[in-house]
Amino acid sequence: MSRLIVADRVTSIVREPVVEEGEGEEQLEGVTQKPKEEGGIVQAVGELITCPWCVSVWAGAFNVYLLTLFPRIGRLFLLVMSSSGIAHLLDPLFPLFNYLSGYVHSKQEALEEQQGS
Repeated sequence: MSRLIVADRVTSIVREPVVEEGEGEEQLEGVTQKPKEEGGIVQAVGELITCPWCVSVWAGAFNVYLLTLFPRIGRLFLLVMSSSGIAHLLDPLFPLFNYLSGYVHSKQEALEEQQGS
């Protein structure tokens, strides 16, 4: 969830008022940004939004409050976020599955050729 807030293109419209893109330290997956140096609340929010660790703490607190105040909505929200996290964890395994399926397919063809001869 913190990656979604800090670096995703979808939430760039939310970060736009408080963050300057293309400058500063690299945050996540090549995204570089820094808070606008206007002072006051704009800079403070920009500092919070560009820090993945800070956003993860606030996102965790949001999830706890959501589950406490609105349990049905909170469970649905966490189900969606958990599914997304599981898909993100499984994503690197798909090339392995493709390789293994090709290996099994080639072994089956070799076995069929042997039986046909």
